[in-house]
Amino acid sequence: MSIFIAYEVDLKALSRALGEKKVYLATLKEAEQITGLQTGGISPLALLNRRFQVIIDCAVQSRKKIFISGGQRGINILLATEDLVSMTNASIASISRG
Repeated sequence: MSIFIAYEVDLKALSRALGEKKVYLATLKEAEQITGLQTGGISPLALLNRRFQVIIDCAVQSRKKIFISGGQRGINILLATEDLVSMTNASIASISRG
C-alpha cells in the first residue's frame, strides 16, 4: 500500500540548508537552461557530475524506498532511500511543509 502526502518546498528552510541568503523556485525554462534537461525528467542522478548540491527532505528517512525521475519524462526509478542519498552525496534537511 502506498501513501502519498503532498508536501511543498519551504524556500526559507531550503536557503538555510544550502547556506544561501535567499533562493527562488526556477521557472520551467530556467530549470531546463540551468540543467540542460527537460522539465519532468530532471533527476538527481542526471546531475551527479554537474556540480549540483542535492538536498533531500528529512521526510524520506521514514521510507525504505523512493521513486525519482529516471531522467526522461514518464520514466521513474525505485531506489532504496539510503542508496539515493549515498549516490548523490545528498544532505538531509527539513525543507518542506505539508
